[in-house]
Amino acid sequence: MIRDAGNRRLITVGAVSVSQLGTAGLLAGGGRPAAALAREDHLDLLVQLASADWHHKHEDVVSALGQLRSPAAVEALYHAAWWVPDYLDFDESRALAVKAIWALGGTPGVSF
Repeated sequence: MIRDAGNRRLITVGAVSVSQLGTAGLLAGGGRPAAALAREDHLDLLVQLASADWHHKHEDVVSALGQLRSPAAVEALYHAAWWVPDYLDFDESRALAVKAIWALGGTPGVSF
């Protein structure tokens, strides 16, 4: 469960709370696959989480966005293809970027 800095309440964005995604396995480090997160009602929150620097599950977020194949996620996926979070600086294979590029390639209407 995610609470604000004063440990008083859940952090909620739109109609889906961050704790709901934690229940799905994203933020709590659970074992449920990204497919559990790939729901249209999670799209806005996933787009915001793609560039948030307070968690370490960006690859799961990008995978879920890739499964949604929504043009609304293109900007977030493009950002994820270039951005290297501090905790992934060691990863010379740039797995986050690779996942973001594959997700962009599977999104209808995207051409470069």
